[in-house]
Amino acid sequence: GYEALLKQVFQNIISNGIKYFDKNKESYVKVSFELLDSSVLISISDNGIGIANENIESIFQPFKRVSNNKEIEGLGIGLDTCKMIINDMGKDLEVESELGMGTTFRFEIPLK
Repeated sequence: GYEALLKQVFQNIISNGIKYFDKNKESYVKVSFELLDSSVLISISDNGIGIANENIESIFQPFKRVSNNKEIEGLGIGLDTCKMIINDMGKDLEVESELGMGTTFRFEIPLK
């Protein structure tokens, strides 16, 4: 029942990894998974521009963009939508990032 919603989560996170690439290095977006007892742990990592620690929580606020780069399109609702979808599954969308080093998003999908 979550197929269309999960597709949106993957599209939003992967497209952000592509949009916020670092022009000074070869870019990648890596998707990996780990099978747990009752869920699958998904990790989506990139080596893009990263997010400053003080902006991590604000990336999940609707219409809040932490990048001032006007050349990068977006409304600032993609990650908020992703967090709501994952929260509706009873799980959480976690993020680790370091400015200039990239970002990793992690979330679990319950097995049913």
